[in-house]
Amino acid sequence: YYRRHFHKYPELSGKEFKTGEFIFEELKKFKISDVKRVGGTGVLGIIKGQKPGKTVLFRADIDALPIEEKTDLPFKSKIKGIMHACGHDAHIAIGLGVAKILSLLKDNLKGTYKILFQPAEEQGGGAKLTIEDGVLENPEVDYVFALHVNSQMETGKVGLSSGYVHTGCKDFKIVLKGDGGHASKPDETQDTILAGASLVVNSQHIISRKISPSKPGVLTFGYFNGGTKENIIPEEVILKGTIRAYEDSILDFISDELKKVMKATENLFKVKAEMEIFDYYPPTYNYPEVCEKIKKLLKENSDIEIVPYKSMGSEDFSFFLKKVQGCYLTLGSGGKRLEKSYSSHSPYFDIDEEALLIGVNIILEILTHFTGE
Repeated sequence: YYRRHFHKYPELSGKEFKTGEFIFEELKKFKISDVKRVGGTGVLGIIKGQKPGKTVLFRADIDALPIEEKTDLPFKSKIKGIMHACGHDAHIAIGLGVAKILSLLKDNLKGTYKILFQPAEEQGGGAKLTIEDGVLENPEVDYVFALHVNSQMETGKVGLSSGYVHTGCKDFKIVLKGDGGHASKPDETQDTILAGASLVVNSQHIISRKISPSKPGVLTFGYFNGGTKENIIPEEVILKGTIRAYEDSILDFISDELKKVMKATENLFKVKAEMEIFDYYPPTYNYPEVCEKIKKLLKENSDIEIVPYKSMGSEDFSFFLKKVQGCYLTLGSGGKRLEKSYSSHSPYFDIDEEALLIGVNIILEILTHFTGE
């Protein structure tokens, strides 16, 4: 029910107003007395056991993506141009399931449980906003955990690795400006289109020739915008892209080298160039000791198959792991119900809903174990 409700009514980063209201009211129905709004549109529920123990936090992200859904699901998005194409609707459902069960068991629990429904994971750094609102304090959190559904991993499997599991990310914007003019007289202009194309091609040498093959890095341009008509050389071209790496030093190196390529482009084509870094997520680091305990726990108490998992994608849960030890897991959700498994951020993205109960059980197992340490 929960997953399908949120799938029908998705909201973008920082605009999760109705989503947050719904979650807030559900937590109140569970008789969770300590429920508060955090990070603008997020919600934090705190459940205190009757016995002493440590404090743990489970993060569920709640925002959707600006994608027009193309599935034939009976509960497909009713909001034009917005879709839960990354599975955050499933994360909310798992978070609410965990919160409900913990609230029923609180008289027999140790420690304190914080269930955070975090806004703006996809864009806007919602993790930072909730940390600034004090979600890791009063009481101070000892361990943090999160998971992400993966429809390209079979249901019944969990992806879990120690160390760096998601890359850090820097998103950038480059603006090239010059004197535009008629396409028949390129010699009287500064051709911003050609300058932009040259910049994109030449910057790829940073990855292929300046980064060690043993240290993965990605430099991708996903946006190239310039011009209004086929016979006009435009005055301005805007390029946007992303840099990914598992180490901050590699992220910094790639961005510095990109600036050098931009400067060379500026000199060669006589254009004016400016670059802005407008987003930064640190690499996601799973604490080895915590991961080993989780692997042992799941092997002893479930028939879940644990497989190694790393991704070149980025995740703002990394901000929590910079502050507190913990772990980020990947939940297999590509079951037999799906005719074809599409990756996240696809307009055809869907999950096997049998994974939801598995997710709830895994998180309950982890949280109750670590509060009792």
